[in-house]
Amino acid sequence: MPLDVSGKLTKQKVVFTFHETGPPGGGPRGIDVDGGGASLRFNTNPNPHGNPAYNGGKQAHFYRAACDAIIKDFVNPGEVLISKTSQQPPTYSGTGNKAWTRLTMKEQQSWIRKYNEQQKKEGTGVQKQQLEAAVKKLNCPRKFKWFKVEYKLTPKS
Repeated sequence: MPLDVSGKLTKQKVVFTFHETGPPGGGPRGIDVDGGGASLRFNTNPNPHGNPAYNGGKQAHFYRAACDAIIKDFVNPGEVLISKTSQQPPTYSGTGNKAWTRLTMKEQQSWIRKYNEQQKKEGTGVQKQQLEAAVKKLNCPRKFKWFKVEYKLTPKS
């Protein structure tokens, strides 16, 4: 089968595109995943050609499962919202040296509301470097199970 297996997955407003890599025929396979300004490259082991389900026309399912395993821990820095007053917004630096825990409930809720509004406004427009760094954190070995076979995804160097 030609190397034309590709697709898209969206997680927290970031679109990740993926495609199969490897030589034509039944050689070793890999996956490339791009999203948030970063590119990730992985080898797969064992070779999925040894799995009858893969050879039975389910290549697209395999690469979607691999991409999902790679991005499952992704957290978009522009999508982190706070819901409890026990969580101090990262942008809070103290007002007149007043510690977060010494603010009134109303003051804490006001800070949280402002923080969340700013996060929503930035949305996918979060600083490019922050988003790219969040995607690059995903560049580590992964495992996933597909049709009773455990596959290892190893970052290409």
